[in-house]
Order: sequence, then C-alpha cells, then structure tokens
Amino acid sequence: QRQRGQHSEGFLQRQESKVGEEEEVVGLEVTCVDWNATGAILLASFGLRDNAGWCNSKGAVAAWNLSSRTFDPRKPSVKVEHSSHVMCVAAHPVKPAVFAAGSFNGEVLVYDTSLPSPLVAASKIDDYFHREPISSLSFVQSPQDATSYVLVSTSGDGKVLYWDIDKLKAPIRGLQILASSNPSSPQLGGTSLSVQQGVGGDMWVGSEGGKVVRVTGRDKAPPKPGKLKACDMKWSSNALQAIYRVPVLQRDELIRQIERRAKSDKRRGVDLTAIYAARPPIPAIFPVGTMFNYKGHVGKVQGLDCSAFSKKVFATGGSDGEVHIYNILSKEPVQVVEAAGKVNAVKWSKTRASVLAWAGEGGVVVSNVTSGQESHMKPLWKEAAKEKEGDGDDEKKSASTLESLFEPTPFSSLAFNGKVRNLIASGDANGVVHVWRLPEDLVSASPGDMAKFADTFESILTE
Repeated sequence: QRQRGQHSEGFLQRQESKVGEEEEVVGLEVTCVDWNATGAILLASFGLRDNAGWCNSKGAVAAWNLSSRTFDPRKPSVKVEHSSHVMCVAAHPVKPAVFAAGSFNGEVLVYDTSLPSPLVAASKIDDYFHREPISSLSFVQSPQDATSYVLVSTSGDGKVLYWDIDKLKAPIRGLQILASSNPSSPQLGGTSLSVQQGVGGDMWVGSEGGKVVRVTGRDKAPPKPGKLKACDMKWSSNALQAIYRVPVLQRDELIRQIERRAKSDKRRGVDLTAIYAARPPIPAIFPVGTMFNYKGHVGKVQGLDCSAFSKKVFATGGSDGEVHIYNILSKEPVQVVEAAGKVNAVKWSKTRASVLAWAGEGGVVVSNVTSGQESHMKPLWKEAAKEKEGDGDDEKKSASTLESLFEPTPFSSLAFNGKVRNLIASGDANGVVHVWRLPEDLVSASPGDMAKFADTFESILTE
C-alpha cells in the first residue's frame, strides 16, 4: 500500500517569470526548465503548448543566477527573445554559458550568454530539418570525441536529428521514427525524448498517441570514413559519414545526384548543405530507427526520463494521469503510479537512485519509488500568510493577496539540480518558476538504497 509522506520543507524562492513588458510576451507559460553546468543558473523557456498552426507571437528564454548577490526573482539576469514561442531549453553539460532552445516553428537555437550577441546559431525550417514544434532537446557525447557534445532534437514531424552545436546549417545525422515496423506506416510524432549516455546511442521516445518506444540509434558510419569510388569531388568528413548511412544499393546513384547539384551550384566540394540542397529521398538519408515498443499511455506522453543510476530503468508520465516505471527489457511497466491529474513532466533525481519527481495538474510530487513515500512540494510563503491572518486589516489583506498567488495551477516542467544537490525547479502554466530546497532524506542515499532499487526495477525479469 502506498504511503503518503509529509510535505517537503524549505521553500527557497518563488520567481515570477516576467520575461518582458511587451504585449507579445505576456501571458505565456513556462514550457521547460533546466540548470546550467555549475548549478548556479536556472533557465526557463516561455511559450504556449496549445497553439495551432504557425506562431507569430514572441517567446523567450530567461536565466536567473541564484548565487548572485544581486539576485532578483522578478528580474532575470539574462533574457533572450525569439520570434515564436520557445518550447524547450537544454543547458550544455560542461559549458556554463551555453544552452540550446527549440521553437514552436521548428527552429533549433544555440546561445552563449558570455557573448555580446548571445545567439550563436539557428537552424532553418525545411523538409530535412524540423517543421513542427521542437518538443525535446538533449546534449549527448559525440561518438567521435568523448570530450565534445552533439545536440539531439525531436518534434512532432517524426524525425530525430543530430546537430553540431557550432554549425546549425544542417543536421549531421537523422533518424525517422515510425508508428510501427512497417516501412509504409506513418511517422510517429515525438513529444518527449531521453538519451542514455553510453548505451550505443539508444534513445527512448514518447508520442502524441501514447506510444513509448526505444530507438536503436547506433551509427553505422565509420568515425573516419574514406572516400568512396563513386565520388569525383572532395567530400567533407560529415558528408561522407552521411552517405555511408545510405543503403548500398542507392548510394552510388545518390552520390551522382548530389555532385551534379553541387557542380550546378558551383561548389568546390560536397558538405552537408550540398547534400540537402540536392533534395535526396528522406528515407535514404534518414533511415528508420530500429524500435522496441512498450505498453504506453492512453493519451499523450508528456514526460520521459532515463535513470542516471541504471541503464535498465526509465520513467514516463502521460495525460492519462499515470506515471510508468519500466525495465528496458520488459514491455509492461514494472510500476504504475496514479497521479492526481495529467502529468506533464517526469525526472529522476541526479543524486539518489530511488527518487523520482513528476509535475502536472496535481502539483509537484517527489517520491521514493521503492518505499512509496511521497512528498508534495508546498511553498512555505503560503503557510506563512495563513499564520498572519487575524493580526490586523493590513496583514489580512496582505495574506489574502499572497494566498491568491498560489491557487492551483498545472505545473508544466521539472528539473533536479545536479550540482546543488538539494534544489529542484519547476515551471507552471501561469508563467511562474518555482524553486524548492529538498529535505535531506530525498537527496542522500541511505544504506542499501541502490540494492533495493536494483532489486525492484532491474532484476524483475530474472525472478
């Protein structure tokens, strides 16, 4: 039987996300939050999830430095606006000033806040790029160089694309995600994505219709490809890798097609932009990822996250109000938790294996999934306001105003801080960013914690 824990203690800060006074950026929700590489800076993206069609309204990314002496929750230390709503944000794992963002119109953006002009690069909107809202971004280690990172993006157009973050002129690689193993089946629109480091490029994708799939993203291209016999022009290393991924029977003809277009465009050689300019068949250039299907959700998969402590465990949250925890080798979830309403985000703790958090219509819940103990995050300012009631008319008025700020509202995003271990952030549908300080029992592992976690979720198939 599930035990309900005590409310967490130590509400650290409530931040109003006023990203600008301009009419275009008022009334947006927090679509995503993330912490930078040092854990000192909190990033939040702003937009609307329920838009339809093309978006001409501004969105933004704001950053607060919580360690700064001049920290003001109502005044972000950095704010960058974009021409359409910003749907997600991801901090670079080792570069504190660098982050990526994804727009509603399908653009991938990279910023460096240490520069006078923070926007470093932006992708185009094209059939070979994304045309739907970017639903998820993730930095992963480059297979060619473990010290560098590439950016992985997914959207509702059924493509997973890989990017060199310094050059977003063209994706360096792509995969198609289909609704089934049948090559003629429709593309599966991705709504959430998690890539597990060091698992050969495997990733987990959640979809609009509730499907949850594992996609084998192992790269068949050699790290240092040699020039192919059919090539007459000089090819860049990335371009050669792209052509090595094309099925052998189609490869020579596609090389000739690309070189004809490159010569027509008076190019001196073939790079990735030359490949896409030749308009090759998408199935040839973006192969279908090998998939393993899980029993998913009834409705949209809003959140998905792989455990930082186990390569065998991941969790999902959906609009059906359920949180599922899976062993990657089993189609059925090992554990199903019924949440209080739609779940919009799920995240595993970066410091304790058994701690999982989810956010949605039922607020923010941090749970020890091996014991069943749940902590419902609760801002202490609201409690302090209640205590002041009855102390005078002015204080009553102040308490009433403060109380109204915390009327129930859906939470849309979630992020544990991997450096400042006891902090967790979330954003809500009213455009407010919340930060909590977690109690010690949700941060530090107890003796036998990892063994109990492994026994619950990893060894389920060997019993």
